[in-house]
Amino acid sequence: QDPEVLYDSLEPEFFSGSDEASIYDLVGKMKLSAGEAGDAEKIAQRSEELREGLEKAGVRGVSSAEISSILLGRGNVTETVFNYGPLGRAIREGKPIIIDEINQIPPEVLARLQDVLLRPVGSKIRLQENGEEEFEIKPGFVALGTLNLGAKYGGVKDFNAGF
Repeated sequence: QDPEVLYDSLEPEFFSGSDEASIYDLVGKMKLSAGEAGDAEKIAQRSEELREGLEKAGVRGVSSAEISSILLGRGNVTETVFNYGPLGRAIREGKPIIIDEINQIPPEVLARLQDVLLRPVGSKIRLQENGEEEFEIKPGFVALGTLNLGAKYGGVKDFNAGF
């Protein structure tokens, strides 16, 4: 695809650097979430599968309707899901990311970013925070950083020579 057409069609992700920025803010983190309701037919099918599984395990008397209620979030059920941050979304979706005030981000966060920036499009990557999912860096991913140089700007940090 023509790079200019590709970039014109992408909404960039944004991240504002600060002294308090963490890798979780940038990449993403696990969070508890209420289960999604989903398609009614899928819920009914899944409810029946779970009811049959419970019966095979010796648990009787739980109706498909009760299981559906739990799956629809009317029960006390949560799930842990990975909530992608701006960098995680940009890599995963093949979008640009603009990291503003990159030289205010703590060095340990930038060190983790360096590994991602060295990988070419087409590389397979796993983010440590969501280590089970492997995905390919897609065309369209690019990281742009802005910064202010000089002693007159407070909170700026020197970059590691490797970065």
